[in-house]
Parts: sequence; C-alpha cells; structure tokens
Amino acid sequence: MTPPVLAIENVTVQFRRGLGAAPVTALDDVTLSVDAGQTLGVVGESGSGKTTTGKVALGLRRPDSGVVRFNGRPLPRRARARAGRMQAVLQHPQESLDPRMRIGESIAEPLGVLEGGGLRRHRDRVDAMLRDVSLEPEMATRYPHELSGGQRQRVSIARALITHPDFVVFDEAVSALDVSVQARILDLIVRLQAEHGFAALFISHDLAAVRAVSARVAVMHDGVVVEMADTERFYSTPEHPYSRRLLEAL
Repeated sequence: MTPPVLAIENVTVQFRRGLGAAPVTALDDVTLSVDAGQTLGVVGESGSGKTTTGKVALGLRRPDSGVVRFNGRPLPRRARARAGRMQAVLQHPQESLDPRMRIGESIAEPLGVLEGGGLRRHRDRVDAMLRDVSLEPEMATRYPHELSGGQRQRVSIARALITHPDFVVFDEAVSALDVSVQARILDLIVRLQAEHGFAALFISHDLAAVRAVSARVAVMHDGVVVEMADTERFYSTPEHPYSRRLLEAL
C-alpha cells in the first residue's frame, strides 16, 4: 500500500512567549495525512493552529513531540534534502517574489538552487510553466509591480511548481484576491493538481474556497483537529458543534 505523501502523527507544538512564561500549546496531538493528487483543506479561525500545521508539514517548525513523515519516511531535517520536493504558495505574493527580480528570474530561481544556472539555462521550462498558469511567456521580462494581484499569484504558483514538487502548502493563497479572481485561481489549482499529481494542504478561513479544491476537510480549533471528513459529508452534515458554527457563519 502506498503511504501518504505527507503524514503528521500525534504532533504537539508549544511556544514560550518569554523567560519563565508558561508554554502556549499551538498544536495538541494533531494527526492528519494527505495522499498524492489529493488536497486536504484545513479550516478554522485565526489562532486555531492552521499556519503552524503548515510550517510543521514543510519542516519549518520542529514539533515538540510526534512525527512528520514524507512519502513514508521521517521528514528530513536538512532543508537541502527537502529542496524542490516541498513548496508553498502564500497569501501575499510579495513575500515570495523579489521586487527587484524580473518574473522569469523569480520562477527560474528554485531551479538554479537545485541544478545551477539562471534564466538563460532554464528559459524553456520557465516559458512552459508560465503557459501552464495561463500567462504569456512575454511576462518573464516584467517586474512584480507591473502585474495585477491575480497575475502575481499565478507567478507564485508557477515558481512553486517549477521543480515538480510532491507536496504544496497553499496558505490563505486566495484570501487577498477579489472574488472573481479567487474563482479563477481555485480553478487553476484544481487543474494543475490533476495534471501534476501533487498532494496539497489548502489552509484557509474561507470555507467556500476550501470546498472548491479539497477532497477532505480538517477542522481545527485551539490547536486540535476537532473533525475530519470527506468534503461533501462535511458540508452536508458536520458533526462537531464548532464545525456547525463555522458553516452557519458561512
């Protein structure tokens, strides 16, 4: 049986806000997994532990207890061993796009880290990736400030997928966009996943967005996964009172 691409098993994460301060539990015995070609939506209010879950999944935050597995093996601690295999698309593209770099250079940069060389060496792959996210290759010469918000997010997705990762975290990836643009980006994510087969965590407070892209939903509250369900079952008959409150707010 093929193991999940990403599995978080009984993970607890605590933060200390100062010397002598009592620890604050961000994640409390969290267990979840996501298979190849599947998206797990992670929902909850601010402070519920969603973003910490994403950081743990990417190896950016080491758990205090529990295990994170990547393709059936413990997640490598060395960032170099994970390079290119795990990627993230953030809420604000400016956090991943250098304003001083042209779009083509930004998309090629992860390839340069893995394989060496710059845009000239990887130009064909960059052009193909731009087309894949429904942008013209001519945009490679532009700077981020010359693009719309939706175009910048498409570039961020292209940059994340250029290395053909096994796993991608989308952390509030559409929440800063206009509703009409959100819909097009969500459709793009669904299409790209079908074509490339990556596993994904889609972290969001937006339940409508989560429904559009996710096969399953994990509901988090105060660092605990209070409900895990297939998407259609969750949206039709949520079981946990907190889940029902979230859907009533929607």
